[in-house]
Amino acid sequence: MVLIEEDTMVEENRSRGSRAQKRQEWSGHIRAWRESGWSQAQYCRQHGLSPGLFSYWKRGIEEPPPCDVELVPVGMHPIQFYSSGEAANSALVLLVGQYRVAIGKRFDPGTLARLVSILERI
Repeated sequence: MVLIEEDTMVEENRSRGSRAQKRQEWSGHIRAWRESGWSQAQYCRQHGLSPGLFSYWKRGIEEPPPCDVELVPVGMHPIQFYSSGEAANSALVLLVGQYRVAIGKRFDPGTLARLVSILERI
């Protein structure tokens, strides 16, 4: 069992610096490492740094890689489903914006999806 006095722990924590200071210090190391052309292991050996801590801070500091996904606004039209006696041959009537589509019992789902997509763009 190891006993540590509270005053000693507080003093040790103060001497380690704030997270912002550490982040700034590690950012400098990561920049210098990138410019050095050395491997991470070589840089850590030269500067007396822990390779594990170097990797930890590198992951936390580096920007995430750019993403090829572009978000675009999408207009929404309420789609209402209800059974209707309006169309004698229809099992279902679908309202897309201002359009009414009567769907028969043997409809093709792919064709319906394309039709709804086209109507939403009009």
